[in-house]
Amino acid sequence: MAAGPTTPPSTEDPGWATLDVPALSQVPLPILITTGETSPDWLRRPPMAIAKLAGIPTRTIGGAGHSPHLTQPAALVEVIEDFAGA
Repeated sequence: MAAGPTTPPSTEDPGWATLDVPALSQVPLPILITTGETSPDWLRRPPMAIAKLAGIPTRTIGGAGHSPHLTQPAALVEVIEDFAGA
């Protein structure tokens, strides 16, 4: 038994990987990009580059990998609350 597809394969959408960075920088809401300290470089570089291009702040979650909400939830909450000014 396997799960059925929930979205069309990316090969059916030629723009699936397109990101409008100028539009992203104009979003009228606060945006924070987070990465995990132990995530592989190839996984951290794209969001950090996008953040730099769009002027979006970034935070690295210490001791976290790709899923900080699972591995370091308290640290992630602290970063988000600090960013939100809570």
